[in-house]
Amino acid sequence: LEFGEKFTLDELLYGLLLVSGNDVAETIAQGLGGKREIFVSWMNDFAKKAGAVNTNFTTPSGLDEEGQYTTAYDLFSMGKYVFNRYPEILAISTTREKYLPKNINHRAYLLRNKLLLLNDFPIIGGKPGLGEQEMLSLVALLEEDNRRILITIIRTPSIRHDLTQILKLL
Repeated sequence: LEFGEKFTLDELLYGLLLVSGNDVAETIAQGLGGKREIFVSWMNDFAKKAGAVNTNFTTPSGLDEEGQYTTAYDLFSMGKYVFNRYPEILAISTTREKYLPKNINHRAYLLRNKLLLLNDFPIIGGKPGLGEQEMLSLVALLEEDNRRILITIIRTPSIRHDLTQILKLL
């Protein structure tokens, strides 16, 4: 994002969920919370409400920082909570491409989904992440044989490999 640009929350959510925009996470935090710390506090409250028992956020983006941690169980709990209550998040997270045309508030943006697994797996909602030492994570809702399955993968060098192995077990 460029300094001075203005976006709707809907536009920002596409930037957050499709391209994992850390600058977007910071913008949402400042726009909604007024201060980064307030928004991070809301994130921690939300995590508890969603059933997380071993999570502490210190950044709006989720990027690693001292004092920030979570578990596979907590990511699963938060994913279940969000996917069950916010269908618009499911829709945005599996949008392959979103064009935000230039207007008086911002330049044009073409957002392409970084969740490259959408073409090869039955994902109907999800969010990848990057953690310590370039290890990958994923919270995803799959639909296979008329059933929905929520999976969480953390600290893997290959989400594709792990997801393939999980689907073989189903």
